[in-house]
Amino acid sequence: MSRRFFTSRSIKWIAGAMAMSLLLLLLLLVLVASQLEYLVKRLANPYLANAGISIESLRLSSSDLMALKLPMAKLKVDGNLVRLDDLELTLAEDWLSAPMGLTQIDSLSVRRAEVSLSQDYFDNLGREQASGASSALNLGALPQIALGEVSFNLLGKQASSLKTQPLGLKLDYLNLDNQGQLTGALSFYQAPLLSLAATLEKTRWQIDSRLEFEPLGRLIGELSMLTSAGQSEPKPDTSPAHQASNVSEASGVSEAPSLSKAPALVTALQDVNQRLTEIFTLSGSLSSRGELDLIKGVLHSSHEFDWLKIQLKRLGGQTLSPELSITVTGQAQAKQESAYLTQSSHAQSSYSRSIQAQSSQSMILGLNGPLNDLHLTLSPTLVTSSTTLEQLGELAGESESIAALLTALKAQSLDEQAHDKQVHDKQAPDMRAPNQRSADEHTTKLSLVLGQEMNGEDALDFSLQDGDLQLGALTAKVETQGLVLAAKLKKARLEKARLEETRLEKDPESKPTSAWQLTGNWQLDAALKQPLCLTLPPYPQTGTGCQDRPKNKTDIDNRLTLAKANLQLEGELDAKQADATDDSTNDSQKNSTLNLTLAGELNLAQPEFNHRDLKVGASQITTEIPAPLNLSLEKGPELKLNLDWQGLKVAINGHHLSWPAIQEMANKEPKAQLTSEQTRTSFGAGHFTFSPGRPLLVELASFMSVTHSPRLTLPQASMAEISITDASRTERAAKPLERELTASEFVLEAAEPLRLDAQALVLPPVGLKVIALAASEQKAVQGKGQEQAQAQVKTTQVKTTQVKTTRVNLDELSLATQSIALTPKATKTDTITGTESAAAKLSQSTLSQSTLSLSPDALLAFPWQSEANYQLTNLKVSEESVRLNKLRRKTLIKLPSASLSQSLHWQGALQTSGSSGTKSYSGPVSEPSKILIQLAGDSNGHYGLTTKEKWNLDGLPFYSEHHLGLTQSLKPRLLTGELTLESDANELMKRLMRMQGASLENPLIGDINLTSQHSLNWLGDKMDFAFALIPEVKLSEGSYNALPFEQAEFTGQCQLDGVKAPNSQTAKLACEPLSLKVAAFNPGVLITDINAHAKLELDLTQGETEAATGAQTGAQTGAELALSGADVKLDARANTLGGEILLPIFNLNLGAPSSAYLVLQGLDLEQLLAAQPQTGIYADGIFDGVLPVQLEHGQVSITNGQLAARAPGGLIKVDDNPAVLQMRLSQPYLDFAFSALEELHYTQLSSSFDMAPNGDALLKVQVKGRAKDIERPIHLNYAQEENMLQLLKSLQIGDRLQSEIERAMAN
Repeated sequence: MSRRFFTSRSIKWIAGAMAMSLLLLLLLLVLVASQLEYLVKRLANPYLANAGISIESLRLSSSDLMALKLPMAKLKVDGNLVRLDDLELTLAEDWLSAPMGLTQIDSLSVRRAEVSLSQDYFDNLGREQASGASSALNLGALPQIALGEVSFNLLGKQASSLKTQPLGLKLDYLNLDNQGQLTGALSFYQAPLLSLAATLEKTRWQIDSRLEFEPLGRLIGELSMLTSAGQSEPKPDTSPAHQASNVSEASGVSEAPSLSKAPALVTALQDVNQRLTEIFTLSGSLSSRGELDLIKGVLHSSHEFDWLKIQLKRLGGQTLSPELSITVTGQAQAKQESAYLTQSSHAQSSYSRSIQAQSSQSMILGLNGPLNDLHLTLSPTLVTSSTTLEQLGELAGESESIAALLTALKAQSLDEQAHDKQVHDKQAPDMRAPNQRSADEHTTKLSLVLGQEMNGEDALDFSLQDGDLQLGALTAKVETQGLVLAAKLKKARLEKARLEETRLEKDPESKPTSAWQLTGNWQLDAALKQPLCLTLPPYPQTGTGCQDRPKNKTDIDNRLTLAKANLQLEGELDAKQADATDDSTNDSQKNSTLNLTLAGELNLAQPEFNHRDLKVGASQITTEIPAPLNLSLEKGPELKLNLDWQGLKVAINGHHLSWPAIQEMANKEPKAQLTSEQTRTSFGAGHFTFSPGRPLLVELASFMSVTHSPRLTLPQASMAEISITDASRTERAAKPLERELTASEFVLEAAEPLRLDAQALVLPPVGLKVIALAASEQKAVQGKGQEQAQAQVKTTQVKTTQVKTTRVNLDELSLATQSIALTPKATKTDTITGTESAAAKLSQSTLSQSTLSLSPDALLAFPWQSEANYQLTNLKVSEESVRLNKLRRKTLIKLPSASLSQSLHWQGALQTSGSSGTKSYSGPVSEPSKILIQLAGDSNGHYGLTTKEKWNLDGLPFYSEHHLGLTQSLKPRLLTGELTLESDANELMKRLMRMQGASLENPLIGDINLTSQHSLNWLGDKMDFAFALIPEVKLSEGSYNALPFEQAEFTGQCQLDGVKAPNSQTAKLACEPLSLKVAAFNPGVLITDINAHAKLELDLTQGETEAATGAQTGAQTGAELALSGADVKLDARANTLGGEILLPIFNLNLGAPSSAYLVLQGLDLEQLLAAQPQTGIYADGIFDGVLPVQLEHGQVSITNGQLAARAPGGLIKVDDNPAVLQMRLSQPYLDFAFSALEELHYTQLSSSFDMAPNGDALLKVQVKGRAKDIERPIHLNYAQEENMLQLLKSLQIGDRLQSEIERAMAN
């Protein structure tokens, strides 16, 4: 209903009625009663015509005229009909003292009225009228008014028709007394629409009203339909203004009829109706209370929204089905106390009574303060709504991430429904309807809380004058399927200021500039109270949720599961925006700044991520930001992002990671696993600055990560345990082999800052420490044996695969590096020579002035230098195996301490050089001419790394150098290196023996020097390797197996070359020459001037397969190099016992029979007995001999070995020898032989020795000569058979047993 209807039209009708009443009183004196009605109409209509009023009919008697009563009158006002029943007037006492007007009327009452409006009224609604009274209203000049029921109807379309149609709008009453009390009420179709109670005093106005929204919406709809009837057939208009006025379909509001010529009131009415019809509807009521001090100009008002509900039909251009219901209520019985409340007792009492009547279901708006500084306030308010997951999915549109989250929640809800249904079926049935249960379980609750009811403060305070908005607290919450998300803004303030005064002072011609600022405290809480399974991008083509495993193996399966989660963040917010004008271009641009502080923590319970066969998770992850993190974002002509933080802590409990151990074993067990009990990571203070087009600035003060009980398990391919195998059957059983690495604590720390700026990237020193490290590896070792069948001649081969476990333990391993600085100025380290081109110099100059680039190629191109230090304590390597169902343990290495200091020089991008040549070495090599490995000239990798190492093994120092060439893809291309060891022989052997768990019993005096060179060359999937070794050993004295020697010297040169392919490996070891010189060696007999030379060639291949040995299984039992061929040549000579020992030839070849000869020349038997004296035995003579040895198929045989005395022979005397005396007593038949040996002058003494390949040996001795006291010649023949292999084995066992007993006794 337009305001004009209640102002100008009402005034016109009231003025016309009072004027007509005065005229009737004057006519009473001159007219007779029979002509009264006619005369009144005749005289009054011309007077009322100027006001657009005419009397159609009336009922009047003389008595009514004298009493100023009008029982009935029908008026026509601008084509609208007005019927008045029982109109009464009361004139003022001095009504004759002034011209007739409203001031001369004391009261006016109408019992009943009926207003019939024509269509022309609605067609011209909102337009200025050519006639009628002014809209100005002088309340002080109004009389007392008492209007009864006023109904409104609609006239028929025909002008002559008097039929009316009810509009449904009714003025129930309207009263105005002489105290300024104004009351009234409107209804629409019997439903209350508006009630009004006001006190209109000269110095103060008070008002109390109530407006119902549902009848108001229906009234607006009916009025909109009436006003649009005149616009239903508009004239064609193709003007641009008309085309621009059409409402687009994308706006969500349907296109209305053309209103290009309609008044603003009609346009607004149509727009409101369209929104109420197509976008939302309102229900509830608005109760307003207010007081205006006319003298002070101060307003106090309160507007209470009771049971306010909003039904959203469309949102974001999408139709909502079902509609979204929003309820707005108060949090509790709120207090609305204005800061500008008047001090009068009447105002305070009336205002407090109105406050006490307010309901907790009401949202209360307050408008208070001086009229030039009004403040809008809001009481604590709660806005709630509920929707479904399907509806949220529709609102999400094409967002895949939100759709995936909603799908996961929906699928999870379906699983829970099925589980709950089974539980309820077994326990107690749910009496709710199925559709009600489904709606409750799929409901998503949305709420918005403004203010806090506990503190009694306003939720909102907005200054209309300054544009200053203060917000006490605002909380938004979403609850669905166990997921709760809440965002809160507290003590927020939005200020808007005009900065034109400051600008005008500086520049009078500048344009005004405005700015706003938002400050406050914010908080974000999120909680997941039940398990959640979520599919992550890329999403599978099929499946409705996380529970549907993709059946197609090609689908990428990314799943994230959580048992529970909790997020708590809080901080401060400061946002600014200013409108600035560029004086050069007069373009307006916005400069905005956002400052945000953040602190809080994130807790995740049992998070787990799955990607195909990769699985990573933990029992709990906690992330904490203990001190506020500061985020600053500036947006204007340039974008700038600053991030500062004081620290960050991350705690992970029960971490686990698993992946397929072998590529071809995917989707199968076993899998590699990395686990830990607990990891604590802390980041120190830091800074981050980003601006497009400018260098990135980053700084991190420190970093530390401590992991407790890490464990790495790497299963290998299963081994085959082969039991008894013959030509007819094969039995095998699979057993897994594992490699395992564990520790009690793993620490990674960077105590100095990491820094990145425009000129350099500085990586801080890094410290790594591993405590109680333990590693183990299982290997399959094949053993062979023979067992003889009792009833068969053939031998059955028995092959078993045993497991040997190698264990490595150390107390502590540490690594410390120095800082690394990457600078673009250092990308070229070599000096430019005069022969280089000018282009190269210009390129270097340009490069040195460039800024730092963070691209991988640029970072790799920067050269840098650093140093790393490694230390380990108490290293122990042992080997375990099971033999005869007993665990056997053997210690291989014991190392108390070791350290390594390594310098690293990254050379960056290297220049390609196609020249060929030889790789030369410098540094520790004493003789630069000794080049052991010849390399082709393609040692030019794309990148290069050079290192120098200083080793210290238990106090034993040695040195090495390496150079690694890498391709552009960072794959190894060529590795070359050199190692140098110069040590005292006694210290070296002492430490080596201690590493093996033994002690050096006999010291050595001398020096040992070792020089080695090695290279690895990668060619595709193959690798060529070469190792060279030059040993130099000089010992002045020492012993070997407790046998002393003096002045020993050993030199040689060996080289190992080979090729390693993915499934095979071959190598060749060549040593030439090997030289051994020993001045003296006493193994019981002094040997001097030992001089030996050897040449060695060995062929090595990867371990044999079962197919090669005849089993036809094809299973490889070993991956180590095995001897496949050998060629050894050795010659030696030495002096002993007055003669010499010669080894003129020794040729060992695995592919053909090998032979060797041991020659004895001029050995003195007397010197031998002197060196090894025997009681009661003397002998002399010079002997020569030869011992031919044959080696074939790994078996040794001796044929026709000879030993004979030179002529003229010698003397043998045996007297009082205990062994001989014992034999003479035990074997009397040998008495003659022993008697001959008491003094035997022999002329011939010879012996022969033969040994078969199986070890069976035959020794024959012949002696001829004359004995004392025996006249005839003596001929003695002696023969003995023995298996030499068993004899040697028994001797070795005896020696080993004796050594173990002696060692045990010593310990």
